[in-house]
Amino acid sequence: MAITTVASGRKTIKDTTAADTYNIGTDATSVTISGKMTKGDVINIEGLASEYTASASGRTITLKSDTQTIKFQLSATSGEASVRFLDGDLKATYGGTKVGSTLGTQKLTTKAAPVIDDALGALDSTAVEFAVSTSTASTTYTLTAAAAEAEEGSSASFVLTLDKAPTSPVTVNYLTSNGTASTSDFTPVSSTVTFATGQTTQFVNIATSADTRFEANETFTVTFSGTSLKAAVSATGTITNDDVDPDIAFTATYNTAKTAYDAAAATAATSLAAATTAQAAADAAQTAVTSLATATTYQTAAAASATAAATAVSDATAAVTAAAAMTTAAAATASTADNAIATTDSAAAATARTSALAVQTSAASDVTVSAAQVLHTQRELSF
Repeated sequence: MAITTVASGRKTIKDTTAADTYNIGTDATSVTISGKMTKGDVINIEGLASEYTASASGRTITLKSDTQTIKFQLSATSGEASVRFLDGDLKATYGGTKVGSTLGTQKLTTKAAPVIDDALGALDSTAVEFAVSTSTASTTYTLTAAAAEAEEGSSASFVLTLDKAPTSPVTVNYLTSNGTASTSDFTPVSSTVTFATGQTTQFVNIATSADTRFEANETFTVTFSGTSLKAAVSATGTITNDDVDPDIAFTATYNTAKTAYDAAAATAATSLAAATTAQAAADAAQTAVTSLATATTYQTAAAASATAAATAVSDATAAVTAAAAMTTAAAATASTADNAIATTDSAAAATARTSALAVQTSAASDVTVSAAQVLHTQRELSF
């Protein structure tokens, strides 16, 4: 015969002797009585029968309130126990596989149903002392572990919090495991951290490794466990990349090259237009030659056309050079769109240079022809 009192927390008890008594206080959240309860065993509950539902799975009966779960198992042959609430008692019995488990007059099923309390007996739990626990189980705690983040090369700091201040030191085990990050990205650890008496917050730091590779953010997991915890918990550590995306650098180079080409192409277009206009003026002056004065005008227009053509060729050559630089930069970005733009612009630059060279050829011819025209006119006037 033994008396076990569970005033609070969670507890699993094995029923090993006859006529045992179990006192379950209102602050006990989960109590499981395993073994084979028989006639003479008593369960005293610090609650009213109407506050509980009852269900059964074979010989195992579950009583549940809003804040508490009680499970106990009856013997297969002479299963019986007295369940005493503050307002009276009900006999729990097991009548074999055909009869199943009952509580008072209530036949229990796997579906929870409110306890029928209209047939409560005179024995109740009002005189029981629930305040003192004879349970040897230690107080357990709910641990919360917040996710942590760190740039590669620094430490990820995990914040751990207990749901209540411990009355004695609490040691928690922790273990790292790979996620998308491998052990080359962080320092794997298997260690412990201790909460001192009254301390509810602790920290665990996991070192990460620096590298020079551009890569996506990577994750790993830290699992926290221990006998003082109600359940093990895990937290995710994120290692953020701090290296420059080479594609961004390549894109910046391409954008700079494209801007330079656009400026060079605009200058070349302006120069070619000016050279074309000067060439037209020289052609008009040639047509108007009738005297030494008009021949001299033609010669002057031809020289101006040659100068404008030389500038146009120079500017067009610069545009071709800028287009080549842009093509190289576009290839580095591995962008199909950038490559297409560079190809089109390069072709346009080459065409513009060909046009400028044609104007230059015409201007050079005009320079020669106009000089001969002036010389010829001068000779005619000398006779």
